[in-house]
Amino acid sequence: DGVDDEPPSRQRRAPSLHSVAEGNEDGTDQPQPMYTTVMRKNPEFLKQVVREFVQQFVKGQQVHVVRGSGKTTAVVFKLHRDVDAFDLMVGPEEKRTIALPMVGQVLPGAIGKRTLGLEQPIDDLCAVIQLANESCLTIRFDKHGDADRFVLCMQLFVDEHRRKARKPV
Repeated sequence: DGVDDEPPSRQRRAPSLHSVAEGNEDGTDQPQPMYTTVMRKNPEFLKQVVREFVQQFVKGQQVHVVRGSGKTTAVVFKLHRDVDAFDLMVGPEEKRTIALPMVGQVLPGAIGKRTLGLEQPIDDLCAVIQLANESCLTIRFDKHGDADRFVLCMQLFVDEHRRKARKPV
């Protein structure tokens, strides 16, 4: 099914797209999501990147899932219109849906490989989705920059979903 169900040999929780900013605007040294920095510096650029990402991935985008063995499988990654889940489709009959609350974090490939101790051949064309159950899904893209854009947007959606879930009704 494309998810590496084997727990990584050196299981550690990696920071999710955070960089510790000394002296943040809020007066703390707490890690801040990368998109927060981008939003402060160029909010229109981030909005455009997210808009294009949603348009592309709601229609469905072919990517490659990297299995534990290192072999890849072509799948279609399709983001739900409500941006609350995504589907991985291997043909018209086989589909796996993953709800965003099930996603722990989304990491650039090299960071995911290093911090989670993954054994697969992973590079800067990859993104690693660590699920809440600690299993990982590695996705390989064809073009440089696509994995970074995927990580930025998907982590933003995951964080926003968490924020809304914590918000009192």
